[in-house]
Amino acid sequence: MRSGPYLVIFFLGFLLSHPAKAQEQEAQKLHHVLLLDWKANADTSIQSQVRLAFKEMTGEIEGLNSLSIRPSVAANFELDWVVHMVFDSESALEIYQEHPSHLALRKMATPQLAGLKKYDYWD
Repeated sequence: MRSGPYLVIFFLGFLLSHPAKAQEQEAQKLHHVLLLDWKANADTSIQSQVRLAFKEMTGEIEGLNSLSIRPSVAANFELDWVVHMVFDSESALEIYQEHPSHLALRKMATPQLAGLKKYDYWD
């Protein structure tokens, strides 16, 4: 992903302005944000399958409370989708990361991606 330092600075500033204490994390939710940059020649049918696979995981993976996929409106950054997931806990995120549906989605999407950034924060 060729987003430059501005995106990194933005997210670092955001994360630093929302410090999380260990005792607060138990009552908070873990937000997992993916910034996807599709290759210029990415297969649109694969993109549709990836979108559907993400949406199907919401009811399938315990501890995954919500998921949204939105197109990026940032014209000055090279990214196409923002995927935002909210988990009950860090262990729920770990379950998601090893879940067969997630592994299949990664296998399908990775060859089509020019870049991927991940950001996690508590709120």
